[in-house]
Amino acid sequence: MKAYLKVCHHRGARLQNEPCGKARTFSCPYHSWTYGLDGKLRGMPHPAGFEGVDRSQLGLVELPAWERFGLIWVMPSVPDHEIDIDAWLAPMAEQPTNLDLGSHFVFRKWELPKNMSWRLLLEGFQESYHFCHAHSTTACAGYLDNQSVHYNYGPHVRHSLPRPNIEALRGKPKEKWYYRPYFLTQNYLFPANFVQVQNDHVYIHTVIPTGTGTCVFQCMMLTPEEPKTEKALKYYSKNYDLIRVVFEEDFVIGEGIQKGLNSGANTGFTFGKYECGLQFGQNAIDAALEGRLKI
Repeated sequence: MKAYLKVCHHRGARLQNEPCGKARTFSCPYHSWTYGLDGKLRGMPHPAGFEGVDRSQLGLVELPAWERFGLIWVMPSVPDHEIDIDAWLAPMAEQPTNLDLGSHFVFRKWELPKNMSWRLLLEGFQESYHFCHAHSTTACAGYLDNQSVHYNYGPHVRHSLPRPNIEALRGKPKEKWYYRPYFLTQNYLFPANFVQVQNDHVYIHTVIPTGTGTCVFQCMMLTPEEPKTEKALKYYSKNYDLIRVVFEEDFVIGEGIQKGLNSGANTGFTFGKYECGLQFGQNAIDAALEGRLKI
């Protein structure tokens, strides 16, 4: 498995715009410089005009890439040191490993540009204090109000939201407890990834900063297998439709907060005890910016 920046080494044109597909080579749309799957420059029109150029130095820029938990992880820049991805993911590895995501089916995936800081978008996933206010007619009834449990694995955070049916466990011995049906779990993998675990499907979120007040939200909805009956298709489609509504409720508020920030009305925010997930996340960002946190 390889990952490259899709930027031509000739004049910097973007090699490919398709999000996925199959190809044996990649050709630049500007001057048709062509690269192999190994990243090496394979050909160029009228090569006599580039006599003396060392083609071995004009391959695509390779990025670190790994497969873990059935997902592909790519570092979007070239590091100046060796990366130990297993050590980085280790604090959060237990649940994603047990999910066997590599066997899941990609039911839906989507991408949304948003007019808010990537940090603001993250906040909607890091606390449930807002659930019965921002999501009063959608997500509120599905969870106990403001009863989140946070585990700080610095810089990563596990955020678990208990469902009302957790009362069924009362009085049962702990060895008979089974976690997943009774919680929504949001595994935050610093700096901007979530593995959000529902009782019978999973969402993978990635937030990509594109500017000081803009970002792109990417999401995949994974189901244990491809829905092959009308009943299964309707069930997962209903869940997909609901999550899109819930997310958009957060996004509208987040974009409003960004406008408020741009107005200069606030110079800071107040995080309460119920919002410890925000505090954990901000502490990790501060540590990274100050050089105290390294992958």
